[in-house]
Amino acid sequence: MLLYLDKFYSMRRSLSHIAFLILLISGISKAQDYQFTQFYAAPLYLNPAFAGSSDWARANVLYRMQWPAAAAKFTTMYASFDQNIPQIRSGAGLLVSRDVQGSARLSTTSVMGQYAYRLNINRKWAFRAGAGVGYSWLSIDGSALTLRENIDNQTGSISNTAASLVNFENRRFFDVVAGGLLYSSKAWVGTSVRHINQPDMTVVTGGAQKLPLYLSVHGGYQIPLFPGMQYRKGADVRPSFISPAFHFKKQAKFMQLDLGAYYYYDFLTFGAWYRGIPVVKKETVTITNHDAFSILAGYRWKGLSIAYSYDITISPLSTLNTGGAHEISMIYEFEYAFNPIKGRPPKDQRLIPCPRF
Repeated sequence: MLLYLDKFYSMRRSLSHIAFLILLISGISKAQDYQFTQFYAAPLYLNPAFAGSSDWARANVLYRMQWPAAAAKFTTMYASFDQNIPQIRSGAGLLVSRDVQGSARLSTTSVMGQYAYRLNINRKWAFRAGAGVGYSWLSIDGSALTLRENIDNQTGSISNTAASLVNFENRRFFDVVAGGLLYSSKAWVGTSVRHINQPDMTVVTGGAQKLPLYLSVHGGYQIPLFPGMQYRKGADVRPSFISPAFHFKKQAKFMQLDLGAYYYYDFLTFGAWYRGIPVVKKETVTITNHDAFSILAGYRWKGLSIAYSYDITISPLSTLNTGGAHEISMIYEFEYAFNPIKGRPPKDQRLIPCPRF
């Protein structure tokens, strides 16, 4: 019985490797764009218009582990630093990211520089426009794949022969992004487009796969719970508000919508999100396009913000033991440490009211 179970699990693991390879060759896997639940904790990845949008300087770090209990887990790491330049109403930033997918370790590493400019439309509204240019390298460990020819049909044993049916090569390419953000003291709406130059990202020798344009539309509104009281001196009411928000993503035929809200009370933050488009069916299948339900908790002390979120799978994968997705972020705002003009921010500077996580 133990021998039978060992064969079964070996076969199941091997089949997952084969399925992963098929996705690569067919081009179905559009996995060059990362999935973040705390997308506002990765502002430069969300929209280059966020570069330099804090008071002075800001550092962001984010780590995501998706489907840790599955063979084809996804691990994503993000780090960025951006600086406000108030003298010229501008901001500049640098981000570094790395994503590792599946047992074959399909990895993408990217470095990108960004610049944004702020235009004050009137006393209430401002607009930021941003752009960025990055360099990415994509690689795959073909020797980690287990193909059908490596499996003994009689015993279920797996040979150590490296994958030989497909030749892989590393891929390096430049990437161009652009975005805009319209905002007031309580509302914001932005859009960004990635892969404007549509680089070739095929890792299979002799193949050609252009990376499709990736469109993101995001926005929200801040609703104070105690208007006129929370900032009054001596009032026994701390800052408290709710921020409903959304994030729509589209790439080729893939579409996804995040809907949720944040609740802020003084230094604590709580959030809940739904991911999916329930009225749209998935391509070629009849099931409803649900993905995940997410919960979030965050803490802010002075310039430091820390948050944790967990994704509960509600797609058909919920029948499998995927382990959901864990995400943790850390943000530090340096205040005056990198202040090019000592003192308070300029009066004409407009801060975006969107969440930190």
